[in-house]
This record gives sequence, structure tokens and C-alpha cells, in this order.
Amino acid sequence: MTMTQDTQTGYPKGDSGSNPTIENVKSKLGELAEPVKEKAAQVADEQKNAGADQMRCFANAVHGAARELESEMPQIANFIHDTGSKIEQAATDIRGRNLNELLDKFTGFAREQPALVFGGAVLTGLLLSRFLKSSSAAQSAQTQGRNSGTQNRRSGQSDYYG
Repeated sequence: MTMTQDTQTGYPKGDSGSNPTIENVKSKLGELAEPVKEKAAQVADEQKNAGADQMRCFANAVHGAARELESEMPQIANFIHDTGSKIEQAATDIRGRNLNELLDKFTGFAREQPALVFGGAVLTGLLLSRFLKSSSAAQSAQTQGRNSGTQNRRSGQSDYYG
């Protein structure tokens, strides 16, 4: 093995023309990254399965709602049962596929139905902002209630009216 010197770094290069120290560092980083990748894949798979379980619970709730409507509105109940069945099928599909397959499937769907995906993203954003806004308002009201109770006790007033 002949060693030449790298003109930029001054370090010796191997036959392949690369720095052996850099190659060793890359190799070590690859070895260290592998367990992290495996753990991330395991956590993602657990979350995927938890999401599928939640979808199945939602489908059961949809079927329950449909059963409530069967006697009064049988056609609508059938439509709702069909929707519940589709949700169950989606949960089964999610559970049976790996994350790369799911991502590929979603990407294909997004290309075919961009308006639907965009609308879903907007709806999700609105629901999330509404949830965060109501959570912060509830927390603010709870904090205000505690503070006014503390102030009333300091001034000798009671929180109770009677």
C-alpha cells in the first residue's frame, strides 16, 4: 500500500485517495448510528400500531352510532356502518404495512388528491389551533381563579358567598 500526501490537508492518503482517519471516523459514526436508527424505527412502529388501535376504537364508536340510528334511519345507518368498515380496513392496512410503504401510499394519494390532502391539513390546523386556544384559556382562567382566591384570603374576604 503506497501512501501519498493530501495536498489540501497534508495528511497521508491511502490507495483509494481518501484519508484513513476520515474513513475510520465515518465507519465509527455508522456503527453508532445503527442502534439509534433501529430504536427510532421501533418507536415509530409502536406509534403506528397505537394509531391503528385508535382508529379501530373510532370505528367501533362509528358502528355504535350507526346502531343507534338503525331503527329510525336505516339508510343513513348503513352509510355510517360502511364508513366504520372503511375505517377498520384502513386500520388493518396501517398495521400491516411498514412506515416506508405507508409514506409511499400517502405520497401517491397526495399526488392524486392534492385538494383533499390540503383541505385535511387546513382542517387539522384549525382543530389544533382551536384546541390549543381553549387549553390556554382554560389554564388562564384556572390560574386567575387561584390568584383571586389567594388575594381574597389576604384581604380577609372569603371565596364563598352565603
